[in-house]
Amino acid sequence: MRRVGRLSLPRLVAVMGGGDAAVTRSYATILEEDYGADEVWPLVDIASGTTIHAHVNSNRDGTLTGWDLQNAAGPVPGTSAPYSDGANDCGNIYTSNGSDELADIFDPAEGSFLAWAKVQAASAWTDGESRHILTLGPNSNNRIVLLKNATDNTVIMSYKAGNHADQVVYNPFSSTDWFYIGMSWSVADDEVRAYLNGSQVGGTQTGLGTWAGDLTNALIGAYFSTTAIWHGLLAYAAVKFGSVWTPTQFSEMHAAAATAGAD
Repeated sequence: MRRVGRLSLPRLVAVMGGGDAAVTRSYATILEEDYGADEVWPLVDIASGTTIHAHVNSNRDGTLTGWDLQNAAGPVPGTSAPYSDGANDCGNIYTSNGSDELADIFDPAEGSFLAWAKVQAASAWTDGESRHILTLGPNSNNRIVLLKNATDNTVIMSYKAGNHADQVVYNPFSSTDWFYIGMSWSVADDEVRAYLNGSQVGGTQTGLGTWAGDLTNALIGAYFSTTAIWHGLLAYAAVKFGSVWTPTQFSEMHAAAATAGAD
């Protein structure tokens, strides 16, 4: 659901009608209004074309390549998500205008991100391929990623700065349902936390490296140079910079999908 000025469209309708009607807010709206997401990309709302709509600020719209749009039911009731073929499909959400686009608000010292994904089939967990869900960073020595590893039944949530990786390698995991994956990083608190389906997994990582470089790559469903392509469905990606989502908030944002309105 796109925003009109400072009001989301559902809230604008409620205000114009007197504000008494009950409104079921979209999932993207909940992530922004209740949890301070700096940007949300509700991939489920793309009916046609190649634009990945940014929910908070359209200056952060991205571009998709090859996705089969609204292919199958998404994690939020009433939504349909795009399918990525595992070969050459991807979403590019990198933007920069020196002011309010993604590279301009990106903070490698403090932030969080999350995504919803689903594999194409159970066999995807044992295909021997690394397949990325989200990638942010300038290069392979400085990047923040969520991915399915080439190792069977394994997901990785990794913050790598100055070629030093703080990451959680989680297995076994082989869900064929929608799953919610995320992480937070804080240089000030010297910690990286990883989350899966609303709960922290693995230990809190410490001893963060020193980040080098500006954001030059931001991809949904791919790694740098559009490699390690996701094979399956993708529904939402969201980021928060300058502060982190807490464990409680990660849990609440996971639960909110079940009762949210469609984007």
